[in-house]
Amino acid sequence: MSSIVVLMGLLVLSYIGTLLAGKNAKGTSSGIEFLALGVLVGPHAFALVERATVQQFGPLVQTALAWFGLVVGLDFGRIGGQRVPGRQVVIGVLLSALAGLTVTLAVFGLLQVVKVPYLGASQQALFAGGVGAVLAETSRSAIGWVTARHGAKGTVSDLLAVVASADDLVPIAAVGVLFAYAPHDNVRILLPSSAWVGITALVGVVIAVVTAILLRGAAGYQVWGALAGTVLLTLGCTARFGLSPMFGTFVLGVTLAGLAPNARALRRLVVPTERPVMLPLLLLAGARLDMRSIADAKIVILVLGFAMLVRIVAKYGSGLLLRAAAPTARHTSPHLGFGLLSAGPITITIGLASALRFSGLLGEALLTLAVGAVVVGELFSPLALRRELVAVGEATPPEPAARPSLPPPSTTDAEQELAGTGEHWTTGELPARGDES
Repeated sequence: MSSIVVLMGLLVLSYIGTLLAGKNAKGTSSGIEFLALGVLVGPHAFALVERATVQQFGPLVQTALAWFGLVVGLDFGRIGGQRVPGRQVVIGVLLSALAGLTVTLAVFGLLQVVKVPYLGASQQALFAGGVGAVLAETSRSAIGWVTARHGAKGTVSDLLAVVASADDLVPIAAVGVLFAYAPHDNVRILLPSSAWVGITALVGVVIAVVTAILLRGAAGYQVWGALAGTVLLTLGCTARFGLSPMFGTFVLGVTLAGLAPNARALRRLVVPTERPVMLPLLLLAGARLDMRSIADAKIVILVLGFAMLVRIVAKYGSGLLLRAAAPTARHTSPHLGFGLLSAGPITITIGLASALRFSGLLGEALLTLAVGAVVVGELFSPLALRRELVAVGEATPPEPAARPSLPPPSTTDAEQELAGTGEHWTTGELPARGDES
């Protein structure tokens, strides 16, 4: 199939999906239907799109990931455009960091015991860190979907929304660190890996200052032109040295939100573009999924399954810590952590960016793990969240199914005749022994 046809199909899909989903919480909370569609059209199912064709979209995917980082950065620390309490943001960041670090240490410890022949000694720490970055998120889109779907409103709903929004920082920053520590063949400048992390952030800050100057007095197409140019500039500067474009544009967005004189209008303009950009990325992630390489390495499947179990335990513990740290969550149940299992756009973008950056089994395993985390989260998290919000009285309980009404029993002619004589036994019954005569 022609790449142009695929591209036009993605654009149409993005537009239609945005119209269907919109603000009515239709579809699923994670967009897993678009992942499934990508798998169906990919080389593993109907093969409508060949793997080589999917790989041709690498530059387009990198650009979309960079734009997505800008959108998340502009809206970081805010819900509905309003700044949220800093203490709740810190709680969300710490809980996400704890979950990611727990998974990373558990997987790294397992790799010291179980030798994976497909991963070299230098790749084990990189793989464990990538797994932790993929599994650290609690999807903010899932929280918003549940609250919109069930009309939830209250302090617990607001707290969960803030925590899920704040934890975007951890996986994006973790990918920035991983990309900086991974060797890159085209880099001839010898610097410590920690210095490359700082350079990634510095690129975002410097370009944000330039963008804020360009946006003074800009309107209409001038705003879009300035944003597109600066995002592409950040993408080029970071990708040239093997750094994370999404981390760079995330820093760009956070800095721009604080420096731009018209930051509120800028957010209203840019944030609605998140979903149209995300839907094609979900489809391409599903089409790029390569299960054959993972199936050949069965030990990797066991490691990924172990990581998923550790994530469930870590998120359950995060729920307990949230109940202890936030007074508004203390009247929730101890099972609040199951509602934090949701994974969505951040998880998929981390997996997709890793698949583009790391060749071979390492990148494919991280993308497969990201898809698996989204599936598991979709199965458990929305239901657990709804139960918690219903229990605290912030969401309406599901309406019980109406029982079918039975028609009144029909009366036969014989029963009507017996009713007229005063008898009370029904047709087909025998009279008492004393009345046989």
